[in-house]
Amino acid sequence: MGRGKRVNRSSWPATGPHRRLLEILDQVHAENGMQSAQQIAERMGLTARSRVNSLLRGVQGCLPADEQQLKLLVSALGGGSDDYTEALGYFREELAARNRSAAVGVASATPTACATWHLDPAFRRHWEPRSRGVERSTHAGWYFTGRVRALRELVTWIETASGTARGAAIVTGDPGSGKSAVLSRLIVPTDPEYRAMIPPRVLDDAAVGTVAAVGQVDAAVHAAGKSTAHITKLIGDALGAEHVSDTEDLIDLLDRRGEPAVVVIDALDEAAQPRELVRELLIPLIRNNIRPGIRLVLGTRRELLPFLRASNLRIDLDNAEYFSSDEVSAYITSYLLGESDPTADTPYRGRIELAKAIGHEAADRAGNSFLIAQLVALDLIQRDDVIDPYSVGAFPSTVADAMERYLASAGQSMHRNGILAAAPEACAQWVRDLLRPLAFAEGEGLNDDDLWAELATQLGVGRYEAVDVRKLRDNTPALALLRSVEFTQRPSWSLFHEALAEYLRDDAARLHGSTVAAQSGILDVLSNRLILNGSGHLEWRACDAYSRANLARHAAKAQRLDELVVDAGFLLMTDPEHTIPLLQDLRDPKALAAAHVYELSSHGMRDADESRRATVLGVTAKLYGVDFLAEELAATSEMEWEVKWTQWKPPGRHRCLPDHEAGTTAIAVSELGEFPVAIIGCADGSVSIWDLHSSTMIGDPWAGHVGPVTAIACAELNECPVVITGSSDGTVRVRDLLTGMAIGAPSTPRSGPVNTIACAEIDGNTVVIAGSADGTVLIRDLLSGTPLAEPFTDHTGSVNAVASATIDNRCVVFSAGADRTLRCWDAKTCVPLSDAGEGHSGTINCLAVVTDPDGIAVVSGATDGTLRYWTWTADTLVSKSLRGHQGWVNGVAVGRLNNTPIAVSASNDRTVRMWNLLTRKEIGLARTGHRTKITDVALADVHGRPTAITTSNDRTVRLWDLTAEEPRRSVEGLAHSGGINAIAVGDSGHKRIAITVSNDRTLQVWDTDLGQTFGPNMASDSGLQAVTVAQSRFGPIAVTGNRNGTIEVWNLAGRDLLTTIRTAHKGKVNGLAVVDLGVETIISVGDDRAIRLWRLDDGTSRGAVDRAHKGAINALAISRHAGAAVAITASNDRTVRTWDLATMRPHGPAMCGHHDWIRAVSALSVDGSVTVVSGSNDRTIRIWDATEGALRQPPLEGHTGAITSMAIGTVADRPVLVTAATDGTLRVWDDLARDIRTSMPIVIGSVVQSIAITSTGEILLAGPAGCACLRPIRN
Repeated sequence: MGRGKRVNRSSWPATGPHRRLLEILDQVHAENGMQSAQQIAERMGLTARSRVNSLLRGVQGCLPADEQQLKLLVSALGGGSDDYTEALGYFREELAARNRSAAVGVASATPTACATWHLDPAFRRHWEPRSRGVERSTHAGWYFTGRVRALRELVTWIETASGTARGAAIVTGDPGSGKSAVLSRLIVPTDPEYRAMIPPRVLDDAAVGTVAAVGQVDAAVHAAGKSTAHITKLIGDALGAEHVSDTEDLIDLLDRRGEPAVVVIDALDEAAQPRELVRELLIPLIRNNIRPGIRLVLGTRRELLPFLRASNLRIDLDNAEYFSSDEVSAYITSYLLGESDPTADTPYRGRIELAKAIGHEAADRAGNSFLIAQLVALDLIQRDDVIDPYSVGAFPSTVADAMERYLASAGQSMHRNGILAAAPEACAQWVRDLLRPLAFAEGEGLNDDDLWAELATQLGVGRYEAVDVRKLRDNTPALALLRSVEFTQRPSWSLFHEALAEYLRDDAARLHGSTVAAQSGILDVLSNRLILNGSGHLEWRACDAYSRANLARHAAKAQRLDELVVDAGFLLMTDPEHTIPLLQDLRDPKALAAAHVYELSSHGMRDADESRRATVLGVTAKLYGVDFLAEELAATSEMEWEVKWTQWKPPGRHRCLPDHEAGTTAIAVSELGEFPVAIIGCADGSVSIWDLHSSTMIGDPWAGHVGPVTAIACAELNECPVVITGSSDGTVRVRDLLTGMAIGAPSTPRSGPVNTIACAEIDGNTVVIAGSADGTVLIRDLLSGTPLAEPFTDHTGSVNAVASATIDNRCVVFSAGADRTLRCWDAKTCVPLSDAGEGHSGTINCLAVVTDPDGIAVVSGATDGTLRYWTWTADTLVSKSLRGHQGWVNGVAVGRLNNTPIAVSASNDRTVRMWNLLTRKEIGLARTGHRTKITDVALADVHGRPTAITTSNDRTVRLWDLTAEEPRRSVEGLAHSGGINAIAVGDSGHKRIAITVSNDRTLQVWDTDLGQTFGPNMASDSGLQAVTVAQSRFGPIAVTGNRNGTIEVWNLAGRDLLTTIRTAHKGKVNGLAVVDLGVETIISVGDDRAIRLWRLDDGTSRGAVDRAHKGAINALAISRHAGAAVAITASNDRTVRTWDLATMRPHGPAMCGHHDWIRAVSALSVDGSVTVVSGSNDRTIRIWDATEGALRQPPLEGHTGAITSMAIGTVADRPVLVTAATDGTLRVWDDLARDIRTSMPIVIGSVVQSIAITSTGEILLAGPAGCACLRPIRN
């Protein structure tokens, strides 16, 4: 279309909304004067007028790329808002018609194929143009050439995605090798709408087997700049599902599909967190037994290949079988000639031989880089004159050289055309400076022109304003290097290829000294955009969207994240998803403490308003002794709750994995790629794999063992990581760590349970060493399962621990067990190498081998509560003891901390202890947090820090940072010397008091206003389990229940014992209440399944229900119904029952629904009806109508551990439920009178055994770590 000429309508459709759209555009064009296609293109920000020609002629059904481009076109033609509105209606109608036609007319499409994923802006921005071999959707023409073998293999791969097939195909290569182009060419023809736009000659000329069928690809995601959660959601959206928020949701969706899914993900290495993406999404997808299957096609640079070793197809585009220099030459030639875009401005049009000569010479220099080829072509066609293809140095061989040439030509073009009134060199520098911020932009790029200009000024050599940014995009050759995507209300801009960004970052490093210095300058710009509030703190609430999402990442790359993390306002503003993965590089102790609190609080901060985020963060900070953070939050934020006082000993810096379904019994650590993973064995026979960076489970647990898993070891088999597990069922099983597939049949070493496993290498073969309860040790070849020799039989009791070492090129085995000896023997001959080592006075449970400065040493742990450090010299084992534990030592692991050899031990006393193996002394204080005995321990490097991982019968797995400073509050500051088991509140005179009872056999009386104990302690003769406080005719009293079944009544005024009821229950007393039933009466429940009533004054029995439940009764609550006192009991039999205390008969039906023991119960009387709340080991909280025995609403979820305690109280005139669990969290559920769904989680860290709510609405919590009080400060 030239100046003054009407559009040729010969290619217009005869009828339909597309024709009406073209008529509107032609009319607007005619009414506002005939401009050239070049002028229109410039006003639209297009690099070539050919796109305008295609749009106005309706060539091959061509439509604007999106509604934004349509708006630009109407405006460029001179139209107004009314014209655009009318055109938009026909545009949308045509799109709908094409979608309907595609859905009906393409028989090969699957029912859900291409329903939504092609509407992703990345399709038009990334996939579609790259499938044509161009950089932008507005650049017309079809230039893609070659890659026949790669495409044919990929098409074959996805077409065989059937049945239970699963796995991954990977396309890799150097930067610029065309990975994105190949994947784009694979997927674009599978979309019916876009396939209809492909010129017939393109499909006709395609090699056989290189074009996939319509509907063959189910989802395609361009990962650049996106988080793992965002990518997961996009895949879910493409598959037609709503609310896919995490990997588990996606796996469930794939499992429900009736057909295999093909998912393409490009630019893995450019994702916001590439390794996290592989670890948390891709490996679980590959590893899970998804039915009916998934096929992943992945594009990435080579650095991620070690993490994707399970790929079934790997295509390296730089290898000779996939690459030909002729393909690069043909690509350059096609670009120069512009044959697929007749209106493209190129000085080489029609000069076929010259274009071929240039293509050949340039390809020879470009090697296998299509990016260099593309830059060469873009450079040459913007010049006025053609070049001599044979001149020396005519063509570049690197991306940097190609970019330098392109920018130089751009500067000359801008100077020549008067775009910028400056010399060519200055024009080129202007372009370079304005492009440089995009090289550092995170996420989807920059969408704020003012910020873009500020960053260009900081990173460049000139001063820039937003008008310069707009000029760059609107009217310069630099537009060919950009890509845009809709981001919020404005398009977001970035460079079209990561290799261009790398070139510009290197350029900035030369200018500023380093990329760290450049990033530091960016951080200064972002920080300076903030203002100070009245208190002198940065006003993070006013932070722009880009900074909110990406400031932490820039700070980390500037090595300045420490200074941000200590700012409470920053922690409230920043997104945990983006920030937590960056915290591994912190070094300042203050920043590490704040980061630990932030990480612990992150779950409760997600999707919460600022007040709740501040509350969760502030309370956790105070409980963990990070006072500076708690004080800043209290001073600058509106909080709902605060810590009024605390005598809570924070545990060592650690975090918990979500609770398991059974006790965790064994652990080993390994790596997937470079990701540390923990392999956890459980008492129910299951084995699960956990990502130690994200604390998430990878795939589903493995089943197979029919007894508890007793031992785990890791090894490599044919360069693949494998897991070996042993069980009390007497079997040893081997599985592929990545896929979970069994390797061989289970083996049985001898007879009886397998207690311990280790791996070693003998004569180049990996072997498994298994010790059994029958006193033998057997060595088998890992691959074949064949025994290497007769078993070692020198032990006289169960073998509980084995370890191996290579000494003088000989494999040596150390074994120990119930005979209390350590034995050392040759693995090949089973001949002892020394006398038995003696020293322990109890059964040896665990061994670890450590490299001693003088050779090999062994650390052992035993039921005598000691560790021993053994050295082997002159055929003799000599040991020294390490003392500190108060119970059996069940696990030991060895490693190094600050280059010092250490051992970490785990015990029945619920502590983790660390030992210096040079001095044989304990390092620091014992770490506490587990609720029951610790069963095993392993060491791993997590986020660059030595970390101990422990398993326990309490179903938890905990990760302990061994580099962390000691907790700031010492044990001497606590009132009790043992863990607190229960707390109750009441009044004594004018004081509001609380009573705590402990394993140290004492009662303590607390002033809840001051947070201090007062008066003398009251001492019992056994550990105290339960307590209640009441007003009686004797005055204020406390009633306690002991672990030996005794009940005692205490006078709080005189601090003396009033009444003792011996053997009130057989076993522990678990719940108590005092009720006036005409006579002051004690109600008690316990392990013996009974409810019992006692006179308060003399302790005589008033009745009992001996078998109220089929299991131990764990909790008791009292309420009133129709004026009568009612007891509510909760039991291990998974039921809650109500009892009329006047008749001791059931008051209503049993409340059934929990799937595990019920540990806590509370009740609320509203308008004469009783609402019961129960909490269980099944991690749920259920709210019941006691009269009907039915649930009042669906179960409440949120805790990831067993519910240990709960309380109901009045806060701000509303009934509030507070619950605690073994996951170390407290949750506040607001307004129990209504249906409730969500809660505010507060991370306590240690187990909360008991909760009480005072008459003023304060929450008291107690447990092994002490006692603390939270008070409400906002309704």
